[in-house]
Amino acid sequence: MEADIIASNHGSIFTFLPLTEVGTQWIEDNLPEDRLTLGDAVCVEHRYAPAIYDGMVNDGLVVE
Repeated sequence: MEADIIASNHGSIFTFLPLTEVGTQWIEDNLPEDRLTLGDAVCVEHRYAPAIYDGMVNDGLVVE
């Protein structure tokens, strides 16, 4: 299975990089418009990463 999102730990932040249209659409539908990005990746504090990851997986996305 091809990953829809790549989740990466960068020390003080976590990034979620969408690789597919499904991943991109999930981010558009579920994360705030004023989210912090670095290129196409969404940057979040560690405390928010588990809930975002769980939401993606529970909605059927493949997250690596």
